[in-house]
Amino acid sequence: MLQSIYSFFSDFVRNFRFVDLIDILFVSVFLYIFINWFRKSASRKIIFTAIAFVSVYILARILGLYLTELVINILAVFIILGFIIVFQSDIRRLAYVIGAWNISKWKDRNKTFNNRVIDVLVESVTKMAEKRTGAIIVLRGNEPWEQCTTGGIPLNGSVSHNLLYSIFSTASPGHDGAVLLEDDKIIKFGVHLPLSKNLAEIGQGGTRHAASLGLSEQCDALVIVVSEERGTIKIARDGKFTPINSAAQLKEALDEYWHKYYAKQKEALTGFYKSGKINTALLSVALATVLWLIFAYQSESVFRTFTVPIEFRNLNPKLILEEPVPTDCRVTLSGSEQGFRMLRPSDLVVSLDIDKLEKGENETMISKENIKLPSGVRLYNVEPKSVRIYAAALRYINAPVRVQTTGRLPGNLRLQGLVPEVQVVTLRIPEKGNYEQRTVYTEPLDLSSVTSSSKVSLRLMPPRNSRLLPEQNSEINVRVIVSK
Repeated sequence: MLQSIYSFFSDFVRNFRFVDLIDILFVSVFLYIFINWFRKSASRKIIFTAIAFVSVYILARILGLYLTELVINILAVFIILGFIIVFQSDIRRLAYVIGAWNISKWKDRNKTFNNRVIDVLVESVTKMAEKRTGAIIVLRGNEPWEQCTTGGIPLNGSVSHNLLYSIFSTASPGHDGAVLLEDDKIIKFGVHLPLSKNLAEIGQGGTRHAASLGLSEQCDALVIVVSEERGTIKIARDGKFTPINSAAQLKEALDEYWHKYYAKQKEALTGFYKSGKINTALLSVALATVLWLIFAYQSESVFRTFTVPIEFRNLNPKLILEEPVPTDCRVTLSGSEQGFRMLRPSDLVVSLDIDKLEKGENETMISKENIKLPSGVRLYNVEPKSVRIYAAALRYINAPVRVQTTGRLPGNLRLQGLVPEVQVVTLRIPEKGNYEQRTVYTEPLDLSSVTSSSKVSLRLMPPRNSRLLPEQNSEINVRVIVSK
């Protein structure tokens, strides 16, 4: 038992990569957002059903219950579609919130909404309720409301009793709309809000209540609604109404909202912990880790073999490699499946440093230092384990250039000449050997494709055991001269 546990943890440490940590952190952020949204949007029964469904699926995958896993996979499609239909408005709200994120959201906003504004709102709303003056006052939270509101008249005026009374006076053209309050300013009045379809929550309320509840369902704003018929006050938040029975209760609700969205937290970490967000964050990390262990982590090693090219670097400029020069080898790699996902076979190359190469026969070993591999993949075997290369002292010769041809010219054309722009090239050759009479040929020119005198580019083909100078272009231009 202890040996199995030790083996598991040793394999885990060996196969765990830094990118896996980033993977878990990204999923944790997504889960944190999803859990907070789901906790606000879904009922307890739906949450427990979702947890039970996921738990059964994980258990079936761990125990290898093939039929159960198959049935759940089939049902998952219908469940996801139903989930989207039921929570389409909440999903749209989540998309709005994510789309509105920016760098400034993480900075401390210098909000000017304060207790003076609260006192003005409490007194004004209470008097409007006594006089049965209908009103909707919206206080901005952190989430955007631009996608949820339409119309309205820009105002950008400071909050005051007289301004609120004049806006909601029946003589005002915008008294049926809502007032949008941001910081200590009324930025718009006469604004139209989305209507809620939750008739059970609206109850005996009219259009004002449906609009107030509709906005609270789509963003985190606080909406104060005063009933014109009954003179009652309600607050709409997160798709729920809270009846307000006194001025003290209204002030308490506004104070709580002010502390949550406007007051500066003296101790950010303490506030984060007291708000319960730390528990959600820890739960998100734990769930992300469990999901990674189930779906992404694979402890067993995978073996794969590749044919890999060999490159030689840092050759002494006074030496030249004699053919045959080894060009490739077979490399067997081992690692986890996720490690091989990061591997591109086309990027594999065995790079040998031959700066200490000497004249004659040399043997160079191939090791893991000669091949660059991603994390999670290791060199298991290589064939051959070493390569033999022969080096010779270098000398230079001048060799003429000749143009090779293939095919025939069309019947009405006659070849007058093939003139390479470079007549002679310099070759690097081994010190021993007779290369004076060697010629450097070009790749064959297909005469059947020639229709008139022209200039073509052809690749040079140096003789065996010889090399062009590094500064010499491997292609030259050839003038093809024909006549009719």
